[in-house]
Amino acid sequence: MAKDQLEIAGAPGPNAQAALDFAQEWQSGVQEFVVHTSGSTGAPKPITLTRTQMEASARATGAALGLAEGDRALICLPTQFIAGRMMLVRGLVLGMTMTVVEPSSDPFAALPDDAAFEFAAFVPLQLQTLLDVALVASSDSCFPEDTTRAFRTRHLLEGMKAILVGGAAIGATLANQIRQLRPGLSHLRHDRDGHPYRTETPEWPQRVSRLCGAAGGDPGS
Repeated sequence: MAKDQLEIAGAPGPNAQAALDFAQEWQSGVQEFVVHTSGSTGAPKPITLTRTQMEASARATGAALGLAEGDRALICLPTQFIAGRMMLVRGLVLGMTMTVVEPSSDPFAALPDDAAFEFAAFVPLQLQTLLDVALVASSDSCFPEDTTRAFRTRHLLEGMKAILVGGAAIGATLANQIRQLRPGLSHLRHDRDGHPYRTETPEWPQRVSRLCGAAGGDPGS
């Protein structure tokens, strides 16, 4: 891992430490990992994944979403669980620069003003929070004190090639907001249970839901 491949934004906390610990394990060549599901569809449970499985999943996601070496990824999910852990694996395998923040409803709150990303993964609550802010930027009801935050949030979201959304079903309100931000989005893909990007396994693409920027199109349809 390049020295500057993993960065911490905001005050370092448990998520940053877990990310650093895993990155060190990965770079040392560990071949098997025990990780935990998030518990979004039941009690958290440990699962064992091989390095080969995780690398294959990361490369498949990267190819489908048009991710490339040097792209910037935001890691705002808990990295001790499989969804956040796989974001780290994607960054390490694909050579992306990763910025880790502590999980919160507003993942952009701790970011520096010049932050920019091509890739991120959110749970629906996080994306809902961001869209509630971003869509104010085009509203006549935007108060002056909210304008800067609204346009910054919208700029960050619109600049991304792809966004993974998972951990729970995407409701109708959130789906409508997503399409307001990305009018050209053709569809949101869910797995057969109605949960986008389920975290029990790193399988792809059956269990991935994605938002793709204008430049990235909608790969893998």
